[in-house]
Amino acid sequence: MRLNHLFLLSALIGALTFFGCGDDDNDEVTLRMQFEHKFGSEDAVYGSVYEIDGIAMRFDLGMFYCSHFTPKDDSGDAITSFTDEYILVRADEPTIHEIGTFNAKSVKGLGFRIGVESSVNHGDPANWTSPHPLSSQSPSMYWGWDNGYIFFKFEGRVDTDEDGEPNAPVLYHIGKDDFFELVDISVNEATVDGVMDVIVTVDYEKLFTNIDFTVDRVNHTNIESLHIATQLAENWPSMFE
Repeated sequence: MRLNHLFLLSALIGALTFFGCGDDDNDEVTLRMQFEHKFGSEDAVYGSVYEIDGIAMRFDLGMFYCSHFTPKDDSGDAITSFTDEYILVRADEPTIHEIGTFNAKSVKGLGFRIGVESSVNHGDPANWTSPHPLSSQSPSMYWGWDNGYIFFKFEGRVDTDEDGEPNAPVLYHIGKDDFFELVDISVNEATVDGVMDVIVTVDYEKLFTNIDFTVDRVNHTNIESLHIATQLAENWPSMFE
């Protein structure tokens, strides 16, 4: 009888140890994101001039919305999803964006969307209190209830007369429910004191892939030039790493 009691006690301790170790594997992680803005290997700075395919381009403005953040494990499966979090990224503001807190053993990937979902897109910025990203912004990131928010805004000037000086405006204001593009990146950052700071590189040079930006210089997601807006939106995922 004594041996049976000892056997049961040992089995109970073993089970508790097993389940306890499983819980310890999942640590509480607070996910934060920072964005580094580039033109190729160079830092993207307002007023600076860069060469894209040998053509001079001045960078004056870069802004975009991100939402629907999904941390992923080493199998690529979603750990959790933050569908009510929105951030407005500005190239001239090196902001640390806190996304949320969750439990995980490890984080190896991160998915997010450029823009906002349809139900939010056609809302009113007046419903959000500043400084919420969806409140009224300067410069504006909202067209009106019909067209909704501008998901991605790029402004600058490009050299069209081949004298090396950017002379003509480039204005890309892109937003549409269909352009709620998914971005997936790998995550290699370690968690320090329960905080994971994911550094995301944004390469604006890749925005212009398959775009004749000396000719198709202005786009406000109009019907007549929707094919250009579509190409710009399709380029977004390749901009991020």
